[in-house]
Amino acid sequence: MFAITCSFERLPDGRFHLFADENWRLKARKRLFLDGPFVAVWEQLLALGKLPHESQRSVMKQMSPDARARLIATIAAFRRGGLLEFEADNEPPSAALARPRLIKLHLELTHRCNFRCAACYLGARLQRAGADDSDEGTTEQWLQMIRDATELGCSFATVTGGEPFVRRDILAILEALSDNGIISEINTNGSPITREIAGRLSTLLISGVSVSLYGYDESSAQQYSGNAPGYLAAMKAIHYLAEARVPVNVKYFTTRDNAHGFEGVKRELGPLGLNWRGSATPSTPTSSTDSNVAAS
Repeated sequence: MFAITCSFERLPDGRFHLFADENWRLKARKRLFLDGPFVAVWEQLLALGKLPHESQRSVMKQMSPDARARLIATIAAFRRGGLLEFEADNEPPSAALARPRLIKLHLELTHRCNFRCAACYLGARLQRAGADDSDEGTTEQWLQMIRDATELGCSFATVTGGEPFVRRDILAILEALSDNGIISEINTNGSPITREIAGRLSTLLISGVSVSLYGYDESSAQQYSGNAPGYLAAMKAIHYLAEARVPVNVKYFTTRDNAHGFEGVKRELGPLGLNWRGSATPSTPTSSTDSNVAAS
């Protein structure tokens, strides 16, 4: 699962002083002070990090979906800060050097999508949601890849498309990742996610579901994504995910024509307790910004 990879010390006043060593993700050594409720969080991670990885998985499976979701989101945040790393198992260095190590999977499950976004990176490869899927990997092929990745030590995966939730077997694939101790992050336009799906996701090892919004109402969404009903469906999905305590991130893709609607979306999602990062900035009609909002 994970291991603490930073140096740290407890200060006389009870705070923790953390030192994230320079690595491939961080170009300079970072220092971080933890106080208040974060002290208890770090103590929990320290205790969990000392356990064998099977024991870590066992502890997390016994947690309530709410507590597990918060813990996974916290682990993912500390990982981004260079304080810990996902690992497959606790094995001696000699064993780790004896075989290749797969750090992360990027599962592009499909090129099908129910949207037709103006700046989709798939370009001519984009296919409609109901298109023939015979050129995609079968369920068993994806499950075998997950088993193989687990053997190579993989512990983290990005799941994307197209729109991954147009696949009928998407939950089986996500469950296989979770069952093998692989934490996943999911990129989606959100529109296919129902309350039932959100409930299923709450039981899995998911660090975050990133839902993309392509406008501030049905009309602006239609202009960018070609799917007017998709806007309301995506907003419902964000609520379902938040209610199920699934860590959710919201990306607002801004253009010159929809940037003014960002504040309205921000107000509408405010009651969900989302933490906001920055604000939308206008861009050309065919470009997009990065994420502006994330769940706590």
